Amino acid sequence: MCDIAKQIRDLDPWRQNINLGNGIWTRGSPGPSARGFNCVKILKAIPNDLTGKRVLDLGCNAGYFSFVCRNRGAEVVGLDISQRCITQAKFCRKVKSIRHQEIEFEVASIYDARKFGTFDLVLFIGLLYHLTDLDRAFKEVKAVCKETLILETAVYKELWEYKAPLILVAEGLPGKSGYRHPNKAALLHLLKKGGFVKPVKVIFESGRYGCVARK
Repeated sequence: MCDIAKQIRDLDPWRQNINLGNGIWTRGSPGPSARGFNCVKILKAIPNDLTGKRVLDLGCNAGYFSFVCRNRGAEVVGLDISQRCITQAKFCRKVKSIRHQEIEFEVASIYDARKFGTFDLVLFIGLLYHLTDLDRAFKEVKAVCKETLILETAVYKELWEYKAPLILVAEGLPGKSGYRHPNKAALLHLLKKGGFVKPVKVIFESGRYGCVARK
């Protein structure tokens, strides 16, 4: 147990709080993932029974939602462009004694998603606003998602209800591109481009936006 605690410290910082069992959490104490209250709402939106389903967790970070879906019966693929995040996810998988065949973690971007096949459920959580080519991202999601998409993102709050599609490009860090914050019209346009009908369920719409959409 001491060795596990040391490895957790060696892998700091952790953006997601994952229960590794025996009272050990990646961020030191019990609690939801870093997304707080919105995280609880997303968990309720994910089907309780995913037996026989394939799930793709885009921008999986340390695998919080990947582990949730595996515990609900799914075969999961988690992708993230950060090697550190994937190393964290694989560490958690090992501590939890989960087989590679149950959850596959790979360093890859959303634009590589179709290399991993098709999926019944795609989680697109906390990622969209980091991307530079939103049209291409939704084309990729269209290619891999057979049924259901759960989307969560930061949004253009000031012009959220404006009727025309608008995307706020916020200033990024030096040497990096800025964040893309869409308003509602832009999000609906992107979802339609991805082959999804109008969201069948809005999870939350205050500050950030979360929804369930189906083909």
